[in-house]
Amino acid sequence: MRLRILVILAFFFLTGINAFCQEKVEDNYMFSYANDKRPMFEGDMSFVKLNKWVERHLRYPREAKKAGIQGKVIVGFTITKEGSLTNIKVYKGCHPLLDTEAVRVIETTAGKWSCGHMPGTDEPVDVAITCPIVFQL
Repeated sequence: MRLRILVILAFFFLTGINAFCQEKVEDNYMFSYANDKRPMFEGDMSFVKLNKWVERHLRYPREAKKAGIQGKVIVGFTITKEGSLTNIKVYKGCHPLLDTEAVRVIETTAGKWSCGHMPGTDEPVDVAITCPIVFQL
């Protein structure tokens, strides 16, 4: 439980969510997008629900924990105009065990996204997002 609290606190304070051009979302987030209606995770544009989801579903790899491995993994993905999650990849890894877990936890968010829209037209568009996931013992 203590580990999960540390992970989520680190996630809140050390992370950002980025894509095309940047906008500050709350005090601890950066989200960038090419449109004025960004994708939402479970109906939440602030990404609070995404952070809670990551907190609940992140599993610190046992081997990494034993070895004292910590770090931040930057995972990129695309929310398509249909609201699908695609192109999940590690942009900056810190260790293969942590990189794999970061991708896995993002994969668990599939089916929970709504698409972003173009300004003024409300036309659905694909939006690329990067999401840092912090592993801290």
